[in-house]
Amino acid sequence: MNDSPDITFINLFGEYDLARAVELERQLAEARDSDIAFIDLTNVTYIDSSSIASLVRLRKHMQENGRSAVIRLIAPQENVLKVLRITGLEQIFEVHEHDDEASRLAAERR
Repeated sequence: MNDSPDITFINLFGEYDLARAVELERQLAEARDSDIAFIDLTNVTYIDSSSIASLVRLRKHMQENGRSAVIRLIAPQENVLKVLRITGLEQIFEVHEHDDEASRLAAERR
């Protein structure tokens, strides 16, 4: 039996608003059966409430699948980080302001 966590890496880019909601849901669906999802936000310049809802749904699906449901958001730009703080999601998700920190954590989990 393998006790290693199932880890998924997802790279996002650009602006995520209602117009890209379906695309974002499809991208995040890759992590539904994971224990840990690393979501690289380095190149994301904007997120709206539909994007926030997608992240929350991902966590819920992971939990419903009996997973650890750890979501690590990597290197969000300041305006994205501000949205995470305002919505309180900075408390629910692990936010790593630098990608080197997240890379180290990923290496430790392997």
